[in-house]
Amino acid sequence: MPSTADARPQEALPYRWVILAVGILAYGTSQFARQNYAGVQIFIADDLGLDRGELGLLGSAFFYSYALFQIPWGVASDRFGSRSIIGIGMLLTAGTMFGFALGESTASLTFWRVASGIAAAAVYVPLTGGMARWFPERERGFSQGTLGGVGGAFGESAAYVLLPILAIYFASGWRQGLNLIGVAIAVLGVGCLMLFRSAPAAQVATTRKPFDWAMLADLQLWCYAFMWSGFVVGIR
Repeated sequence: MPSTADARPQEALPYRWVILAVGILAYGTSQFARQNYAGVQIFIADDLGLDRGELGLLGSAFFYSYALFQIPWGVASDRFGSRSIIGIGMLLTAGTMFGFALGESTASLTFWRVASGIAAAAVYVPLTGGMARWFPERERGFSQGTLGGVGGAFGESAAYVLLPILAIYFASGWRQGLNLIGVAIAVLGVGCLMLFRSAPAAQVATTRKPFDWAMLADLQLWCYAFMWSGFVVGIR
């Protein structure tokens, strides 16, 4: 694993604000993927004859795969760099939006929700690691809080407000509206690959051994994991 010193920038570089802005947009796409069907679920249910149980299944299908793939994507980020993993995740997320828009049954929609969870899991964890390398310790809380708060609000607003507006007023239905959002996510993914940097030039952004099994014996790690899990359950 990289040392603590490697993860802390020696100075506050101006480009860190570009990193934060790109990170907010990137996390917004992940947050949108979580709720992509929620704002138009009435239209989906009417189109495909889904009941409340089936709509609930679409929600849970995403979160199981999202939770499961956080660790492998995080390991890949440490090995290959945050920028490439985040960009790939965003492009894959766009692909799952197109796939979901083609769904004609509960099974196909569930498949694309699972795939969306896998793709969206590639964004948040690599983002937090990448941003931590750019912001000095005194700004760490501000940067991470802004990423989660503003990025999360941006993504949920797109799901609950923007997508329904697109579907009703600017497209011919929820499928076409979702395709428009998918195109926007793909464009943002390309922009992330162009603008995001895994670390300042003077820092090491990757490691040859990104996962150490000894971490599993760290009591503080498990305490933090369960505390975070409880927090997420509480706010959902």
